[in-house]
Amino acid sequence: MSRPRPPYRVAAYAALTAVLLLAGAACGGADDGPDAGDDPGSSTLDGDWTLSSATGLALDDAHPITLTLDGDQVSGTSACNRYLGSVTVSGDTVTFGPLGGTEMACSPPSVMRLEQDFLAALQAADSATVDGDTLTLTGPDSTLTFRTTAPVVDAELVGTVWLLESLVDGGGNDGSVSSVTGDPATLELADDGTITGSTGVNSLTGSWTDDTGGLTITDVGSTLIGSTGARARQEAHILTVLGDQPTASVEGDVLTLTTGSGKGLVYRQR
Repeated sequence: MSRPRPPYRVAAYAALTAVLLLAGAACGGADDGPDAGDDPGSSTLDGDWTLSSATGLALDDAHPITLTLDGDQVSGTSACNRYLGSVTVSGDTVTFGPLGGTEMACSPPSVMRLEQDFLAALQAADSATVDGDTLTLTGPDSTLTFRTTAPVVDAELVGTVWLLESLVDGGGNDGSVSSVTGDPATLELADDGTITGSTGVNSLTGSWTDDTGGLTITDVGSTLIGSTGARARQEAHILTVLGDQPTASVEGDVLTLTTGSGKGLVYRQR
């Protein structure tokens, strides 16, 4: 059984760009830390950063906040969800555009408050300075201090247990991203060509190959527990994506499966 090679390792956010894009920006991530080039409006700030302190915010080590800057694109994790959008940099002046993101709910409630306060502070930031491995974003009422983030090694598609994080439906302005309901939904592709996992309602099994640049999944079977409402819609969405030869992409600990119709699944390494 062949295993996916580098063509699969494109940016996971790319599959969400058309859905979450609220500011004409795609997601991107620099592989390296900040690069002190000639253009202080982009290369000086570009890189992967982790929030280390913030005015008025009680950070939670179990729910880190990250920031990736790549030219006019911004993305990251905001304690609970993933976000992306646009940024304009001119000298030490920054302006963040509207931000889109996934829509999960996390506990305890303090995590959601932290996320809300961070995103508000980020969008209010209007100046940026870099000093070595430290990025400081300052706004009228807050200061956000970031440290460079060590590069994240991509997880292996095969042999990893993936936990479903969100459902992608369609692209462009009409697209949507929804959170997961029910019990944890998982997916694992084994070296022997078999698939195991769950939909959040039923357990599933199947077979897979990586022909023609997409995953071909066959012989999908599941237990027969009935469901209604959001749980039933989630299960139908998962089975539709898995049965429609999705393209797989892995970045860091995130796996995105995307079909030609624009439907997708976003998983995170368990």
